[in-house]
Amino acid sequence: MESALHLETPSGPVPQLAISIPTCNHPELVDQFIRAILPSLGRFQIPVYVTDNSDNDETERIVQNLIKEHSAIFYRRNAQNLRFDANCAQAITWPHAEYVWPVGDGMLINEPMIETILNSLEKKPDLVFLNYRVPDLGQRVIEPSHQHEWIVSHAWHLTSLGATIFGTKPREVARKATTKEFGRWKNFFHLGLILRCSTTEKARCLWIGPHAVRGNPNKTGSGWVGIAIQVFAGDWARLILSFSDVFSPNETQDLIRSHGVKTRIFGWRDLLQFRKDGRFSKPIFDAYQTEIKLAVPLPIRWLQLLAEAPDARVHWPSMGWGLMLRLCWLLEKAQQLGQLFVKKSAQSDSLPK
Repeated sequence: MESALHLETPSGPVPQLAISIPTCNHPELVDQFIRAILPSLGRFQIPVYVTDNSDNDETERIVQNLIKEHSAIFYRRNAQNLRFDANCAQAITWPHAEYVWPVGDGMLINEPMIETILNSLEKKPDLVFLNYRVPDLGQRVIEPSHQHEWIVSHAWHLTSLGATIFGTKPREVARKATTKEFGRWKNFFHLGLILRCSTTEKARCLWIGPHAVRGNPNKTGSGWVGIAIQVFAGDWARLILSFSDVFSPNETQDLIRSHGVKTRIFGWRDLLQFRKDGRFSKPIFDAYQTEIKLAVPLPIRWLQLLAEAPDARVHWPSMGWGLMLRLCWLLEKAQQLGQLFVKKSAQSDSLPK
């Protein structure tokens, strides 16, 4: 059963902002997250909601201790593991507040930014986009005429849970999300919600450039690393393709490719390590070949070669495979340049003399 610890939704005046933390078996990270911002939580009377997929009561004990220092902490231990998307949806829809800021348990909030964010909410945006890893340090309302273009160039960044604050309108959309949408937005529920609200729902969007969140250096590894191909090629591509009525074919292609290019999660060193660890193999390549071709910025035929390589060859010194993959990339670029040259020559020949 769910824990009864501060489970009830508070009554009374609606706070301007609540922070929510979807978590699973990371009690020490939850403790570090909340303690790092305790002064601001008290100063600005910000409630915190913890929605917990854990299979033990360690996080609950952490929260019990934290409540002694900040009473407005609400905790829900799910009766069963809701998995990422349903727990994320709960983190967005459960809190009693005008705005909700869901942040992954592996992140930390840069405390001085809290006051800046609270002041920005006076502009009454529907979505507030926060900086985590891009060089744009300005602050501005994203005008409707530029919103589509901005989403195309920044959607990869918004995969980070903690880079968006949700207002009342998007949270209502989240409450009405269908099973089909959960399926299309698998492992990216929050981004599916952002894309829907910023395109079809015409949400008012605000960008805050100074970095508001950062990774917790004490977090070891990532739950996504073991299934990187399945998530950041397969699920990511299917999410973007589900909005093919919103984005042009070229925009769709750029969006799908953008995450791998910007995060470099599919660089040759990473893929070699994935192959060594069994996280990239022929069965995985065969199952996700279409999505891999769209999402991975490397020649598909050389990815197939890597996936099919016998284990003995994969465990060659990494330099050997690294040089091979770099050579393949250079060959691919040479081929593209050759095709471009032929195209330009044909266009030149067609011009009147």
